[in-house]
Amino acid sequence: MFDRLRDEQPGCAEKVIAISSELTQPELGLTKEDQDKSMESIDIVFHGAATIRFNESLRDAMQLNVIATRQLLHLAQKMKKLEVFVHVSTAYANRDRKNTEEIVYPPPVDPRKLIESLE
Repeated sequence: MFDRLRDEQPGCAEKVIAISSELTQPELGLTKEDQDKSMESIDIVFHGAATIRFNESLRDAMQLNVIATRQLLHLAQKMKKLEVFVHVSTAYANRDRKNTEEIVYPPPVDPRKLIESLE
């Protein structure tokens, strides 16, 4: 999948910086140093952190998959050089649909109300 990228942009892997975080913590558990670095230098965010356990409690699944993503989006809005935010979601998010298109489907419930009820 990345052969073309490596061919056209040799050395691109050196630009990738993995930032460790804790999705259950305030500010995603990011250090002040990582937050400052992200504000000044990050131009692309790949967000794929989530739980895919089907027996996860609703509270934990919401924290890991929804609330943490919202926190990262808030952080991304402060990134001065951000050009792209890529969110890799759960493969089964639209399992009730026979065909899934590359569009944003409306949620079956208001996520803010669900978050409020869990809090």
